[in-house]
Amino acid sequence: MDLNNISLTTVLASGVVSAIISSTFGLWQKKIDYRQGYYKAVLDKRMEQYEKVQNIISDFVIYRIDGSEASEEKHIFYYKTISTSEGLSTIYNKITDCAQYKIWMSKSLVEHLMELGSLLRKCGNADKDVFFLNIKSEHENITRAIKNIENAFKNDLLELYDVPKFLHEAKHQKWVHKKISHIPIVRNWIN
Repeated sequence: MDLNNISLTTVLASGVVSAIISSTFGLWQKKIDYRQGYYKAVLDKRMEQYEKVQNIISDFVIYRIDGSEASEEKHIFYYKTISTSEGLSTIYNKITDCAQYKIWMSKSLVEHLMELGSLLRKCGNADKDVFFLNIKSEHENITRAIKNIENAFKNDLLELYDVPKFLHEAKHQKWVHKKISHIPIVRNWIN
C-alpha cells in the first residue's frame, strides 16, 4: 500500500467517525430541546392556572364591617367580595373554573380550593337573611381555607420550576373526582 491510500483511508475513516459523532450529538441535542420545549409548555399551563388562583386569593383581601354589629364592642368583619350573592357567585365560579383544570395544580392546592368552594356553596344556598348569617358564621372557616390556599400556593411557587418532579407526582396522583355544581341563579334581593 502506498502512502496516498493510507492517507485517503484515514481521511475517509475520520470523516465517517466525525459524521457519526456529529449526528449522534445532533439527535441527543434534539431530544434535549424537545424535552425542554415540553417542560416549558407544561410550565406555561401551570402558570396560567396559578394566575387564576392568585386572582381568587386577591379577591379576599378587602374586609367590610357589618353595620348592624358596629355599635357593639365586638365588630364583625367579613370579606367584601362575598358580602353579596352576586360577589359570592362570581368567586364561586372562579373556583369551579380553576377546579376544571386541576391537573395543572398540586393536589394540596386543589383540595383547599374545593374546601373553599364547598363553604361558599353552603353559604350561597340560602335566602337573603340566612345568607348573611351563613357568611358571618362561616367567616372563620372561610378565612382558614383562604390561608390554606395561600400557603399551598406559596409552597407550590417554590417548586413550580421543577416540572419533572410535578409530572412524576401527577402520574402517581389519585384524584377524587368531586363535582362542584354552580351556585343557583343569583337572587335579586332588595335591601
